[in-house]
Amino acid sequence: METMETRRCPVCNGKVVGRSDKKFCSDECRIHATNQKMKEKRRAMKGNSLLREIERDLMILDNRGCSTGIKIIALLAQLFKILSKFEFLNYVHMRKLFTAFIIVAALTSCVESSCKYKALQAELDSLQANYKLQGAELDELFATINEIEQGLSSIRETESILAVSSTDGIEIPQGSKEQLKQDVEAIQNAIKNYQEAIEKLKKDKRLQSSQFKKRLNAMQKELTEKAEIIETLSKQLEEKDAQIVLQTKQIASLDEVVSNLKNEVAELSDEGSQLRAKVADQEAEIYSVYYIVGSKEELIEAGVMTKGGLFKSSKVSYQSEKDAFVKIDSREISEINTNAKKAKVMSIHPKGTYAFVENDGEMILNISNPQEFWEQTKYLVIQVM
Repeated sequence: METMETRRCPVCNGKVVGRSDKKFCSDECRIHATNQKMKEKRRAMKGNSLLREIERDLMILDNRGCSTGIKIIALLAQLFKILSKFEFLNYVHMRKLFTAFIIVAALTSCVESSCKYKALQAELDSLQANYKLQGAELDELFATINEIEQGLSSIRETESILAVSSTDGIEIPQGSKEQLKQDVEAIQNAIKNYQEAIEKLKKDKRLQSSQFKKRLNAMQKELTEKAEIIETLSKQLEEKDAQIVLQTKQIASLDEVVSNLKNEVAELSDEGSQLRAKVADQEAEIYSVYYIVGSKEELIEAGVMTKGGLFKSSKVSYQSEKDAFVKIDSREISEINTNAKKAKVMSIHPKGTYAFVENDGEMILNISNPQEFWEQTKYLVIQVM
């Protein structure tokens, strides 16, 4: 249950009965108090507006180089304008006030020529000069801070490029590689210069506010972090470069090995070809056999037979005899056409391995078992009649 207590109304000083948060005795008093507050706010706003107007007028006069007396007259005119708005000041009062303002302005103008005024004016000029100098120095300090912030932005962009270059598996061209190294060196030098500039700014007594110190500390911290990141990325780039050099050497070594292997394969291939050719020659020689078909006179003229018969055994081989024979492959030839009506085998061959077959009135030698047929001699002599 809410506590009931008695208080005084700030408007009519009447009793206020009710809850503890109730301030007025009636709605009329509450509305009256609200209206009073609104009037005070409007009055304060109006006063601020008038003060701003006075400040603006004085600034205009100062820019035009007006004397202090003129400034005071303008100030008094503004005050006269303000006082004229009060209803309790009648015409007589206003005239007296205006006269007093004119006298004060005149006295002030006379004072301008005094030594004290000149000393004050000189001091004021000195203060203004110092103010302008300090303003220029502060502008220079702020320009340094802005330059550092812009440098940080550029470092962030370059950091991203270096991060991609140091982590991707793509090989970096030589020109781009040199450019990246130059960029890293430039960034490291820039970070060092920015850190030195921040140290100077922190020691500057003109920048002692906590906000500036906080801003400088934040930039210094970020520069330190960026320096570490750039150093890490630089090492990664160097490691990657070393890996690429090593891989290049390994590839060159592998290329040399492959080239040697190719040469060896080529040599082996040549040797194999030679061996195959040799084997083929040997095989052809093994299966090479010779035959000659002719009349008795032709065989004698070829030096294969004498009048008394064959002059050699199958083991004897003369070059002149071989030239007279026809060379064939025993695996491929199984029939020999004599082109004669009668023929007989004069060389020694096993019986049952061959037979003559008549074809169109001509005798054909049919070899039924070539291996045994050519086993005793490789020279076949057929005499036709």
